[in-house]
Amino acid sequence: MNDPLRDWLYPELGHCRGDSERSEAVGAMRSNRERLTIAALMAPFLVSVGVATWLLLRYRPVWMGTNWLIGFGAAVGGSAALLIPVVLRGQRRVRLRQFLLARGVPLCLHCGYDLRGLAPDDPEPRCPECAHGILSAGVAMLRSTRVR
Repeated sequence: MNDPLRDWLYPELGHCRGDSERSEAVGAMRSNRERLTIAALMAPFLVSVGVATWLLLRYRPVWMGTNWLIGFGAAVGGSAALLIPVVLRGQRRVRLRQFLLARGVPLCLHCGYDLRGLAPDDPEPRCPECAHGILSAGVAMLRSTRVR
């Protein structure tokens, strides 16, 4: 079930212990809110493409044939299809990090930095990569995995 593109987009998947946990993590990345976001992004796009196509068909110049309209629709549709994963990637990565944190993998929720090597005695630990504070679940995990 290794998908090179998904591994590149979500490097946190490398912390999964097996294929079953990996597929569970991919499922945890998606949410109903994400589906609503896709619908909210696509609805105005589809309406605007429909209106633009109608206007082009009605008022097109003589030199512009029907093939040009098909290319226009494909270009606009393709660019919108490429933008949706970019818009949703940040939300998916945070949900994936929360999933892994619940499974015992201490990751910074902000940048995804692996926090396993940090000193657990720090009263307010911060991520060395982005300087954001670490959640209490991550702090408890760091203290429980302390090397003596």
